[in-house]
Amino acid sequence: MTTTRNTESQMLFAEFTGNASAYLFLSIKNFLLFCLSCGFYYPWARISILQYFYNNCKAGPYQIRFHGKAKSVLLNIFYLMLTIFFAIGSVLYIVKSILPSRIYTEAFLSGVLLPIFYIAGLWLMNYLYFATKAYRFNNLTVNNMPMVFDLQISLEAGKFFRYSLISMFTLGLFYPVMQNRRMKTLYSHLKIQEERFQYDGVDSEYLKLWIFGIFFTVCTLGIYVFWLRQELFNYKINHLKLENRRFRCEVQGSKYFKLCVTNALLIIFSACILYPFTRVRTARHFVNGIQFDNSESINDIALPLSNQELFHKGYEFPFSIGI
Repeated sequence: MTTTRNTESQMLFAEFTGNASAYLFLSIKNFLLFCLSCGFYYPWARISILQYFYNNCKAGPYQIRFHGKAKSVLLNIFYLMLTIFFAIGSVLYIVKSILPSRIYTEAFLSGVLLPIFYIAGLWLMNYLYFATKAYRFNNLTVNNMPMVFDLQISLEAGKFFRYSLISMFTLGLFYPVMQNRRMKTLYSHLKIQEERFQYDGVDSEYLKLWIFGIFFTVCTLGIYVFWLRQELFNYKINHLKLENRRFRCEVQGSKYFKLCVTNALLIIFSACILYPFTRVRTARHFVNGIQFDNSESINDIALPLSNQELFHKGYEFPFSIGI
């Protein structure tokens, strides 16, 4: 009994401290500036939302901060769009120059080039996924200790591009396995100074969760999807650890179901005015259900960097889109 009480006392509960009215004001401000700037304000709006949600997350003495800058997001979006347009234009120009006009027809474009662009787009989606995670992780700190994401994005994008093709050919059966491996890849390359995250989820277990979840979702005409999402979230958190310290989450799916029903009623009867309130309530539901083993303090192992060291480590790189 003593051991159990000691273990429980060493668990820290995560907490989301965001205020719904503050997020409502932020959403209104972002919407007005987005409209007045004809969409140009989007990077600043996105960064302010990320800062709101991350900066209001804490676990005991550990406070999370997001330091992303809208300018870098705007430049990376510009570079990405320029690269895409250049690549598409180059392919079309080369094909049109080499092939005779009788072959270069709409049928050729739809039968040959469109599949090529689709495959390239699939690779780009995987690249952007990891680039987005890299941007977020590399701009997060925990008590001024920077998170470092040391993944080689191009290599992993190619590997998960192959996984995406396998998922297509297996009619989505491989998709849960791909998701589980993606989690393992993400967290095996994430660390807080010398403390590295680990994810030990098993492909077969995660696939079984998906199969049973989809079966019961179909049998219940979609109602069980709320329990499925909560179980998947719990599974990911329960198989995550920082060195030897485990995370834990045991929130019931019924609680998430009640939350979603209430949120839907708030959105409908308020004509979407209370949508920001529902987002804050959802964030509080997921964050507040997480526990963290603090048997050995992070601060005892890793000394925090100074702010000057933190912001001059050069984490930015091309296409690290913060979306």
